[in-house]
Amino acid sequence: MAPFYQYMDTENFKLPHDDLQGIQKIYGPPDKPPPHRSQPPSDPRKPDRQTRPPRIPTGDKPSQPNAKPNICDGGFNTLAILRREMFVFK
Repeated sequence: MAPFYQYMDTENFKLPHDDLQGIQKIYGPPDKPPPHRSQPPSDPRKPDRQTRPPRIPTGDKPSQPNAKPNICDGGFNTLAILRREMFVFK
């Protein structure tokens, strides 16, 4: 998630370095990745689990996927006024 008040392209959003430092100050540095372990030999009594193809979500696709949303269109899910600021969720 990227914090923003107005629309911005979040496709290539990268958290600034000082934000990363602040997060690590609060929560600590990232855990070290676990050591690489080799896979145990497969049990011939168990059949291999079949993998399903990825599920394609159904629903309407935007006609222009990279277009900025028009905030005047309406159709909002909810609206909140906090600290004298208006937040609109669509």
